[in-house]
Amino acid sequence: MDAATKKQLRADLKALLAKYQVSICFTCSDSSDTHGLRDDRITIQDAAGKIIIDTDGWHLGASGLKG
Repeated sequence: MDAATKKQLRADLKALLAKYQVSICFTCSDSSDTHGLRDDRITIQDAAGKIIIDTDGWHLGASGLKG
């Protein structure tokens, strides 16, 4: 991906996050500690912290956003 495409991607993603007032976040179980993470995943959350989209790992791609 060239620099111009990366710049456009950032602008588009920023606009979508602002439009829907959400953030892309990392979360894990409260039982996680320095010895390991449990239930670690990427989420999309609203301003109140409510999870809107939840994944099952450290990856969030188009294929994981099924209707």
